[in-house]
Amino acid sequence: LIRRAMKPKVDIVVLCYNRCDLTLPCLQQVAHSVKQTPYRLSVVDNASKDRTASMLRWFKANTRWYFPWAKYRGVNFRYHVSPVNMGFARGNNFAVADSRAEWLLFINNDCYPKTEFWLERLIDCAEQNGFAMCGPTSEAVLGIQQMKWNDQFPMVHEAKFLSGLCLLVRRKDFEEVGGWDESFFNGDEDLDLSIRMRLAGKKIGVNRAVYVEHLGERSMALVAKERGITVRQWYQKTRHQLLTKHGVHWQHDLFWWENFRTPPSEWPNIGVLPNGQYFQFPGNAQAQSAAVGELRFV
Repeated sequence: LIRRAMKPKVDIVVLCYNRCDLTLPCLQQVAHSVKQTPYRLSVVDNASKDRTASMLRWFKANTRWYFPWAKYRGVNFRYHVSPVNMGFARGNNFAVADSRAEWLLFINNDCYPKTEFWLERLIDCAEQNGFAMCGPTSEAVLGIQQMKWNDQFPMVHEAKFLSGLCLLVRRKDFEEVGGWDESFFNGDEDLDLSIRMRLAGKKIGVNRAVYVEHLGERSMALVAKERGITVRQWYQKTRHQLLTKHGVHWQHDLFWWENFRTPPSEWPNIGVLPNGQYFQFPGNAQAQSAAVGELRFV
């Protein structure tokens, strides 16, 4: 009751499309694991065809403070059942449209935080390091957030992009860059948000002390199947959309370690030119060689 009456410091948003068998454990994990930070838990059901709607009604009933038998009594919970699949970007924007919390936490419905005080650790990391966005590690995630690189990086470090699987964002920075770009239905909107944050001069980073289990692409597989394509083909389309919007040079900027096959131990040290700009690969081999000579190793 006391926690419910406090102003939320974080709005935690979960989107789901079918797979209530994954969503319920995610909500339960959040409800059981976040003890110290006042939060509001918001779910958007993107027109699921399974029993998700009834599951959300059950979960809501189990958060009511006046029910002595409620399993999650006092959790500040709300949900919205959309008549259409709004997609990732639009669904998330909808969920936080009335947010007044200082922080937003977007987490996939197939993600399960495993680190004690995981939310507090992410917030503390962002506040202490001036990050507009902060993310954890996982075993099923794109880029340097993969936990297999933990021994190659310091515990906290900057990143060129962060995955949307579990993403903490300062609300004022999120609003300043325009939120999620709703022209992306599902896929690469997290790369787009990362690019826009960096272009706005904001820092984004990883806290490797936080681990989130991620099953990976369970809902996305359903969406792709409904459209008669594979998940790989879907992401080829979204990557083309991303590069059309921002320019093909961002492919090299975001994934520069793939181009040079640089060992992970060097990833934090390469990519900054003397003028402080992120290094972006020129087109031909001669131009690349000249640009490499200007790199600053920090």
